[in-house]
Amino acid sequence: MRMTRRFIYRRSVSKAVLLSLVTALVLSRDDYGKATLAGLLARQLCRLQPVVHAAARIVFSTRKFDHVTPLLRELHWLRIPERITFKLSCLVFRSLNGTAPVYLADSINRATDVTMRRSLRSSLSTAVVVPATRCRTIGDRAFPVAAARAWNSLSSFVTLSSSLSTFKRQLKTYILVRNILLVTLILVFLVFCFPNMSTFSVIMLRVLEVYSDTQTKCHDNNFRA
Repeated sequence: MRMTRRFIYRRSVSKAVLLSLVTALVLSRDDYGKATLAGLLARQLCRLQPVVHAAARIVFSTRKFDHVTPLLRELHWLRIPERITFKLSCLVFRSLNGTAPVYLADSINRATDVTMRRSLRSSLSTAVVVPATRCRTIGDRAFPVAAARAWNSLSSFVTLSSSLSTFKRQLKTYILVRNILLVTLILVFLVFCFPNMSTFSVIMLRVLEVYSDTQTKCHDNNFRA
């Protein structure tokens, strides 16, 4: 991180080159093993976010206490739980298409391949089987369980992608659009609860800003659309 800052001070690289350096030197390390973080508490995942904040400020050469949410939005970096979903979904896609390691592919089964489920509605979709678990703390964090739940939460428009590159692009777009819809629903709810916009407009904007900041502090991603 300090070496990257020196490039800024010397102004020896462009913004595009600096972004590549930050992605390769900082975010690649922060992003390593993200799939194993599935199921962790939010307060534990939040420990990774200051690294992402610092990386975004390096790219834009901003100060330490400048607002970071617009920077992350412009960079199209996902939040940490969404990044975990991104990683797990990519592994499931590779497992279903024969490009993942055997020990991972053997743990993912399509609903259509299970005899007892062929008469269910899930047999007509791209869903995979979620294994039953006894312990939420350990069992739900296992790859077959966490990956299957992440995959089943996606739209068929994403899961039916023809290639891995297309799947990554559509998955990221799906996640970003879902976030926009969530913020929009919050806005509509506030408008319904506070019809007097002249009185509560400032409160609404502040709530949305706090919501965005809170979500940003618990998430990340270094892939660009």
